[in-house]
Amino acid sequence: MHCLAASVQPDAGNKDFIEGLNPNGLKVVQAVAELSLAAAQVDDKFQFERHGYFVADMVSHAAGQSAFNRVET
Repeated sequence: MHCLAASVQPDAGNKDFIEGLNPNGLKVVQAVAELSLAAAQVDDKFQFERHGYFVADMVSHAAGQSAFNRVET
């Protein structure tokens, strides 16, 4: 898994922060999950075994359309 930002301060020195983003940082995957995850609320946190920790997305997660973001630690 790649970190989204390639630099600690991507906008330092009047640089455009978009140029500092890792183009491989966003990965969208289709997956099969336990049915109870359909009831997840925004910002709920989960551990998906053998895959890491995830949080329900604040923008894209909605009823019938689950979206989880991997938490980098």
